[in-house]
Amino acid sequence: MLGYLTNSYLQEKGFTNPGERLFIQKMKELLYNSSGVSYSYKIHNLYSILLELRTVIDEYRYQDINGYIVEEVRKEALEILQNDMVMCRKRPALYETIREEIRKGLSIEKNNKQSIKEEDKEKIDSIYQAIKNIENIYNIMDYLSDNLDLLKDAITNDEGEKIISLSECLVSSIIITKRSISNCYIFFANLFEKSGKSFEDCWSQWASSMFHNNAQYICYFVIDEKYADKVENTIGGTDIRINYPDATDIRLVDENNIFYVVDIEAPSNDRFTIVDRAFNAYREEMGIVEFATAKVKELEDKVLVYDVYFNKFMELKRKDYFVSLEYKPYNQYHKHIDRVVREFIKSLPMMDRNKVVNAVINTCNFEKESNEYNFLLLWSSLESLFRSNQYPSAISAIKDIVPNILSHRYIYYRLYDFLKECNNIGLRYQYQGNELVTEVINDNQIKLLFALLRDDTENIAFLQNCKNLYELLYYRGVELKNILKNAVSIKQKIERHRLVLGYQLQRMYRIRNKFVHHSIVDDNIEILCKHIRVYMWEAIREMSYVAVKRKINTLEELYAYFRMNHTMMLKMLINANSPIEINNILNGYL
Repeated sequence: MLGYLTNSYLQEKGFTNPGERLFIQKMKELLYNSSGVSYSYKIHNLYSILLELRTVIDEYRYQDINGYIVEEVRKEALEILQNDMVMCRKRPALYETIREEIRKGLSIEKNNKQSIKEEDKEKIDSIYQAIKNIENIYNIMDYLSDNLDLLKDAITNDEGEKIISLSECLVSSIIITKRSISNCYIFFANLFEKSGKSFEDCWSQWASSMFHNNAQYICYFVIDEKYADKVENTIGGTDIRINYPDATDIRLVDENNIFYVVDIEAPSNDRFTIVDRAFNAYREEMGIVEFATAKVKELEDKVLVYDVYFNKFMELKRKDYFVSLEYKPYNQYHKHIDRVVREFIKSLPMMDRNKVVNAVINTCNFEKESNEYNFLLLWSSLESLFRSNQYPSAISAIKDIVPNILSHRYIYYRLYDFLKECNNIGLRYQYQGNELVTEVINDNQIKLLFALLRDDTENIAFLQNCKNLYELLYYRGVELKNILKNAVSIKQKIERHRLVLGYQLQRMYRIRNKFVHHSIVDDNIEILCKHIRVYMWEAIREMSYVAVKRKINTLEELYAYFRMNHTMMLKMLINANSPIEINNILNGYL
């Protein structure tokens, strides 16, 4: 949540409808680079996961992946489909048809190849062809249009939970259409916060922008005469000036230079995407030239871009659009986290110590490496740190150990985050004679919030206070209240978190393999870097906390502890009548 984006701030901007305020608050949070991963944009909605399922079926046919991975993505697709709010409402018959296709589970051979059993191979063909038909009769722009219609209705009718879900779905659709999140954030902020227009005018302009056709741009990079003869598609500055004599800002073209030329298409005025696509082509060409000549000392940081439609030139610098924006996890949940991590590292045997230290350094990314290299570095640290004698393979260890660690005190951190957000917007509230929200959050505040949200005579007034200040905070509080309702709701939330982590880790492993074995970089590498950095940081923080508190001195013993803690949680939170102990939320179940 962005602390300044309060109800009063938005009311001053003219947004009096609660649904409008909630929409703006949620969209800004989804698009903001520094939002926590739990509240940032999601890679997938129903349409995108169907496309991924088709892709993994192709990869299975080419024997790049095994059948187990196909079945994992199918299960994830089915789960996302069951929660879909777009196709099920706007195209119900189509929704039911695709549900029938992908609900069929795949049987996996119990061998090293983990292939799909012979009798189930026709299932993957039918799923594949069904998705192909979906793409033909109901494309992503149709889905996006339906999404916008439903979202606008939800805003008008002030249907808060629908606004949140449909906003998340919409951002996932924007990603599929290859628009940059950074540009969307800037455009959204300029429109809804700075234009002074009514909500209806802002909405109309913003929604229509998603359907603009790609614009044509001609990009020019200065190259050195020493290797110009090896570069394909070159032009002199004089010729450019002759070709576009009336272009706006033609003065930017130095007639004495030689340029490498590349034509691209990109969403209109999306400078982030223009720079990204232009520099990708430039790097590829310069890579070949350097390979042949060894004369390319360094790459240019700027590109001259000619906008064909508007007949104008502009100079774009890569550093202005791709400065280091990598997400850094919260500085601290623990008051003395530096002391705890040091104590943890010192207690470990040398081999374990080296694994943790290397993981800490790689998580910090001091060298500011590219997303591609950083992703590989983080994954190798993850694989090294969590490889265990208690599991048959590295990926099986990662997919069990990491979710076990990150779900250890998951509810505690959700409560902590909520109090932190309350403080950021200036909310103050007393409960049982004590101040609930303070600058420094400790276990006493967590216990107070836990008791308050479970107190049906008091939580209504508290949540109304939240709603008066910040619409989105109210819905986050309601979600927490529902999670804490009973033992089953707590267990379901933790298990859901573990499941999503497992899906993401499996996806990262597959993307790592495509990169290593086929030199294919995934389009979502930036958000995956954000996720893997958070997983690593939170895992090290939680391992340090547990190791110091419980005097555990080896990684293997720690991994066993977290596995046993998860089992204990399942055994203790059996049904709705099972007791809920705040100490378990604070310290774990084992």
